[in-house]
Amino acid sequence: MDIRLEDIKWNPFRNIKAYPIDRKKVEALKTSINETDFWNNILVRKHPTQEGKYQLAYGHHRYIALKELGWEVINIQVHSIDDDRMIKIMANENFEDWRSSPLITTETVSAAKTYIDTALKQAGSFDALHENMKGYTDSEHFNQLMNNGVGEKTILKFLGGHWKQHMIQGALEIMKDGNIDRDAVNLIPTMQKAREFHKLIKAYPMITEEEQIQIATKIVKDDISTKNIKMLVPDRLRVAPTEGKKLVAASLGAASKAKDLTKTVNDFVQRLTASTSEDRYEKIITVVQELTTLSKTLERFISNKEIMQAVDRRKEEEKEAEERKLKRNGREKKTAKAKRA
Repeated sequence: MDIRLEDIKWNPFRNIKAYPIDRKKVEALKTSINETDFWNNILVRKHPTQEGKYQLAYGHHRYIALKELGWEVINIQVHSIDDDRMIKIMANENFEDWRSSPLITTETVSAAKTYIDTALKQAGSFDALHENMKGYTDSEHFNQLMNNGVGEKTILKFLGGHWKQHMIQGALEIMKDGNIDRDAVNLIPTMQKAREFHKLIKAYPMITEEEQIQIATKIVKDDISTKNIKMLVPDRLRVAPTEGKKLVAASLGAASKAKDLTKTVNDFVQRLTASTSEDRYEKIITVVQELTTLSKTLERFISNKEIMQAVDRRKEEEKEAEERKLKRNGREKKTAKAKRA
């Protein structure tokens, strides 16, 4: 049947803003359509809530190519496709187009997880679950999944095909971490590099969003290998570990002296209690002198400006990182709420 392109909406489970359009592919499709015409390779279903509208399951690049070529109407079949298949079709198209792109992997996993979690909660019980969904869980684990949300194994069962568990696991880890900047992750070319980038951010939570973007850009521009991503620590943070080592060394030194002095005092008390010798007072003076030495050591340690400044900076950086995490979590909750609305 003839359908106007303006009446076709994108797949509702695809994040339109985040979905990257490959301009090279669009241009290649435009050339192909001009040379061989359009061959009905776009898949749509009727829009579930808007009369006379349709939703695109497959063929987003072709859809854009046709619009840019000035096509207004196409003749295609309308298929009966449920939400379950809409997501799977989208996932397969994503995988074919982008393979292990962190952006597409994360967006696809997010869509699948949201869909399955929602279906479980709406059902309320395993018996009430739609038959299509019963293959992804069982009555024994249903309540656990409904309360805690599905993980990589369930999502892998749902997506199937070329999807791998490590890809889904990496996407879930990134999704859960409120301290990582998703825009930075989306710049990185492979999921493997994205996971190493995530490890770096977890090791240095005080890395700002701006610095994350800079690091991700460098990974792409300089083609940084996966094993070398851990070396991309901002210069301002490279000093912190050195100062931290000084702090630990000074602390261990003071603790060692305190331990030695405690042992000396205990030994002295035991001997003094059992002793009637007249040198007991000299022993008391010795202990007092050692206490005085320890006191001065601790005083120097506490007044060491370099160490204390390092401690203060670390505390401030950790506080800022926590505040950024809370803000990002707040934004993501608002976005999720808006999508549900």
